[in-house]
Parts: sequence; C-alpha cells; structure tokens
Amino acid sequence: MTKLYLDIGTDLTKKEELYINGLTNEVDIITGVIENIEDGNIDSAIDDLNQLRSYKEASWDKNNQNPEGSLKLSIILTNPNYEERIFLDSFIRDPFSNYFKILILLSTLFVLNSSKNFIIDNKLDKFEYPIIILLSILGMFFMVSSNDLILFYLGLELQSLSLYILASIDRDNLRSTESGVKYFVLSALSSGLLLYGCSLLYGFTGSTNFELIADQLNKENTGAVFAMVFILVGLAFKVSAVPFHMWTPDVYEGAPTSITSYFAVVPKVAGLALLIKFMFVPFSNILLEWQTIIIFISIASMILGAVAAM
Repeated sequence: MTKLYLDIGTDLTKKEELYINGLTNEVDIITGVIENIEDGNIDSAIDDLNQLRSYKEASWDKNNQNPEGSLKLSIILTNPNYEERIFLDSFIRDPFSNYFKILILLSTLFVLNSSKNFIIDNKLDKFEYPIIILLSILGMFFMVSSNDLILFYLGLELQSLSLYILASIDRDNLRSTESGVKYFVLSALSSGLLLYGCSLLYGFTGSTNFELIADQLNKENTGAVFAMVFILVGLAFKVSAVPFHMWTPDVYEGAPTSITSYFAVVPKVAGLALLIKFMFVPFSNILLEWQTIIIFISIASMILGAVAAM
C-alpha cells in the first residue's frame, strides 16, 4: 500500500500527531481498496471497506467521549479575546459580534418556544416558517459581523426580505397580507435612504471598509456628514425609533402574534448592534455631530412610547 507522507515540520502537538496518524491510516485503507479493485480482488476490497467503517466508528466514539470533539457553542465563541477577519476585512468576528449573535439566538429560541402553541392552534406551522426565521437570523449575523458597507447592506436586505414574508405568512388573513405589503413599501423607502447614505459615504471617503472610512472621515468632510444623517435615518426606521416609527403599529397589528413578538425583539437587537457599530467605528471621528441626533431620538422614543401606552 502507498504510504502518506506530509512535510509538516517538527512543531506538532500530541493532538496534531494523532490526527495526522489517523488520516494516514484512512488513506492507506482507501488506497488498498483501490488496488484490490484494480486487481479484481472484490472480496478483499469489501474487507478493507469494512475495516475503514470500523475505524471511523471507533474514532467517532472516541471523539464523543472527549469534550473537545463535541459540537458546542465554541463554533461562535471559541476565544473571547480573539479577533478574526475574512473576505478582505469585510467580515469580522470579535467579542462584540459574538455577544450579539448569542443574544439573537437566545431571543429567537425564547420567542419561538413561547409562541409554539399559538403557531399550532392558528395553523401557521408550515415548513417555510422555520426556514424563513433561519434566513432572517443569517442576515442578522451578517449585519453584526459586517465591517464593510456592502456586506452590511446585503445582511440587512436578507433580514428585511425574510421579515416581509413573515409578516404576511398568514395568507388567508387579509390583515396579515396588508401588513406585509405596508412593511415592504415603507421599508423599501428606508432602505433607499440608507443606500443613498452609503453611496454618499463611499463617494466622499473612497472606501466601503468601516475602518478606512473612519480614517478619512472628519467634521470638515461635509458630504460624509450628510451621508451619516441618511444612514442614521435608515437605521432608526429599522429599530422603530421616533419619529420613524409610524410603520410599526400597522405592521404589528396585522401580523400574527407570534411574528409580532419576533419583530419586537430579535430584529431590534440586530439593529441596535449595527447602530452601535456604525457610531463607534466609521463615525467615531464625528462624535459631536451624531451624538445630538441619538440623544433626540432616544428621548423622543422613550417619551412617546410611555405616553402612547397610557
């Protein structure tokens, strides 16, 4: 049989050596199967395949006994102090994004579990329901990990398109259909303002990367400050901040209750994470310009929310 040799140097841990030895054994077995088939020894090839199966089952049992070999939350949070960047620094995984991803998942689990009986009683337990929920979560993950205007907008629209469908998922209910159409039209308007702001920001800074934008952005760059205003308006619409909240009552009233509870919690978490990231990464050099706007919409949202609820 052909032996597998790898030029890996000498700096190997015990775990890495075991992994490479196991990989070598598997390659040897597979090579033996091929050679037996070429020689016409079908019985020997079947024996080698059974040997490979037994070896894999033994490896699986061994990994399951080892906590390091099991699937756990470390897929998202392996090292809280570790930062990883991919796709030319457009996607970033850091403690901030890890925290909000876990918060999004926990919020989704809570909302879905609490609305389980409602979904079954109202015959909304269609196969599309969990798929669309997962697609919206994927968009939120892109949003909170984005470090680039393009990836941010792709994640935002993936989330928004999923939410449009969820709002009108009760097709036999006229109010639910009306809710989805209203949400689509008004959200398209806010997305247009947001995209216009992103275009201006790219035009006046010459980059779509958040950190490169921060290097080029200052209060003398008037065009970029205007772009910041458009982006803030679009994000305020997404989190239903006053005075960009007028779509919320119509959409929440018409959508099924389980969807309304989802809208009220999970997309708001992602929207706030994105708002924080925008303010403290690309717009960090114009703190005084955006601070007044944030204070105004925060106070207005709290006052109007408290008064309207009375």
